[in-house]
Amino acid sequence: MDFEITYEYTPEQQEFRKEVAAWLEGNAPQRRPMDDDEPDDPQTAEEAGTRLAENQALFLKLGEKGWFAPTVPKELGGGGLTPQHAVVINEELGKRRLPTGGPGILAPAIMVHGTEEQKGRFVVPWMQGALHVWEVFTEPEAGSDLASLKTRGV
Repeated sequence: MDFEITYEYTPEQQEFRKEVAAWLEGNAPQRRPMDDDEPDDPQTAEEAGTRLAENQALFLKLGEKGWFAPTVPKELGGGGLTPQHAVVINEELGKRRLPTGGPGILAPAIMVHGTEEQKGRFVVPWMQGALHVWEVFTEPEAGSDLASLKTRGV
């Protein structure tokens, strides 16, 4: 039995795609397109620093439009958009080899269990591209090798 999965974008989604593409052309750093087989990775520390600065500036611009975290509610710094909008935004960013944003795995925990002060202090700027957060796991005798962790609940 053969299954065929197809997805047709609605006219509204196609119009949104045009809006995103036009905005990115005028506001995002220009990178080698995805259909080009050549790598587009920075080759020197200077190139990496430039790429990082470009990405951070892009995140702020995306955050101003609500496109850094498009599906996160507006009151938490996101765009309040649908998952379909997020797909279009991520596809257009991907075509241009640009990074995407979003809540990761830590922000949802703060969104659900955090205080209003914590949400305002951490989640809102994070979802607007102004705060960068990493979650790191480490343990004595294991380092960052998660398979070697021996953590127990107490």
